[in-house]
Amino acid sequence: MSIVQSGLSYLTLLVHFSWIAGLVIYAVHRSPLEIEFMNNFYSRVSGLLKQYYAEISLLLVTVATSGSLYFSEVLGWDPCIMCWYQRILMYPLVIVFGIGVLLEK
Repeated sequence: MSIVQSGLSYLTLLVHFSWIAGLVIYAVHRSPLEIEFMNNFYSRVSGLLKQYYAEISLLLVTVATSGSLYFSEVLGWDPCIMCWYQRILMYPLVIVFGIGVLLEK
């Protein structure tokens, strides 16, 4: 396995763990328990995400597009039919989010 494949695998795991951690933090925040540390952490993270949502979205779709192009063009793997549908919807997002980030500034 190449370094790029390993990196993409670890990045995928990081995203999955981030989703799980985010759901746990949100559930604790919405619960009737008053855990000050979690509420403060939730407020800081949600404020950061609200401030940089466009840049984060652009980064995610750029990494996803680069990964799919790497697997098909560099490694020569043929994408399945579902991968083609995903690409049809994902590739334009790089342009749309890129323009959005440029116009936001």
